[in-house]
Amino acid sequence: PHGSHLELSGGTSIVSGATMTDGHRIFRNFSALMIAQMVSNIAGLLSTAYLARMLLPEGFGVLGWGIALLGYLGLVVNPGVDRHAVREIARDPGLLNSMTGNVIGFRLSVALLLYLVLAAVIFLFGPEGLKGTVLLVQAAGLFVTAITIDFSFQATQRMGAIAWRQIATSLLILAGVFLFVADTGDVPVAAAVSMLASAIAAIGMLCAFARMQPGFRPRLEFPVIREMLKKSLPVALAAFLTAIFISADIVMLGFLSDDHEVGLYSAASRIFILAVMPATMIGTAFLPHLAATRDNAEARQSALTLHAKALLLFGIMVVAGGVACVSPLIALLFGPAFGEAEMIVTLLVCATGLAYFRLCLDAPLMAWGQDHWRIRALGVGAVANVLLNLYLIPLYAGEGAA
Repeated sequence: PHGSHLELSGGTSIVSGATMTDGHRIFRNFSALMIAQMVSNIAGLLSTAYLARMLLPEGFGVLGWGIALLGYLGLVVNPGVDRHAVREIARDPGLLNSMTGNVIGFRLSVALLLYLVLAAVIFLFGPEGLKGTVLLVQAAGLFVTAITIDFSFQATQRMGAIAWRQIATSLLILAGVFLFVADTGDVPVAAAVSMLASAIAAIGMLCAFARMQPGFRPRLEFPVIREMLKKSLPVALAAFLTAIFISADIVMLGFLSDDHEVGLYSAASRIFILAVMPATMIGTAFLPHLAATRDNAEARQSALTLHAKALLLFGIMVVAGGVACVSPLIALLFGPAFGEAEMIVTLLVCATGLAYFRLCLDAPLMAWGQDHWRIRALGVGAVANVLLNLYLIPLYAGEGAA
């Protein structure tokens, strides 16, 4: 649907008459994601600043705890099948419709089952009141996860569509929180705004894809899904261990401490997420190219070196700037009610440097099918994170978690 595509020797392609090397394509995709991240980050910062001042640490903690907890259910909805789809579609573009349809069909089925189970658990066992209500609202986001098809555009190296979805989501959330969140009692409203904004953007992307790909439809072809799940198992395990490594802190704080501490830590973790975003963006832009170099040792080494240099350059700048600006950053983003989070933020910004160093090998190992090495490293980190949280949170609360 986008014109002719001819492969030339040396990895050069012609798309609609325009010559584009692998390097140019990566730069174009990286630029699109960079612009989207800049817009999304600005909108996200404004949304976060407003929500923090309206909801205060307690309400912010309820919101953050639900997001962290449901992150694990999101991994059940999407157990690495999108990563597998990127690899397969990048190698054989003819699989685009089939892989996309089966991924969506599988994820929607799992999302429905999980939502019904979660609703029953909350009804029978809790949590009651505000936490239960917010959790049910946020859980509707599982269906958004199911229909989000960034992977299809990533596999075909059309990052512009992903960029537009990110921009639309962030701007809709910003408009929604300013219009509908006014005080500490609007925590469920804030959860609904985020979920609905994400849904609108994801549905728009899905409709655009369906127009570009005649014959596309959600599918449940069980042999395809079985093979997809089998090959995605290492990625799913790695994603689960990563979630424990990153977000177990907030979940455990919710059980071992109070909403105020969860709110402080949730705010600090937003800064950590922002600091790591350039690394995620770099890995996303490089993943298709890294996958394409799997069987060429020289090209593989070149791609690995370029990827590592980009990550480490951004990492140094992020950590140095973050440590120097902790106090004004908290005051700007969250207001005086979150001043107690200064030490938590400082510790997490320092941890960002280690995250960038680790991620130098994360995307390459994933792209080359060497997930067992990622799983071993993440397993050690996840176990250490849980054990240290069990010991340190009762003693030092949020600072112990950081």
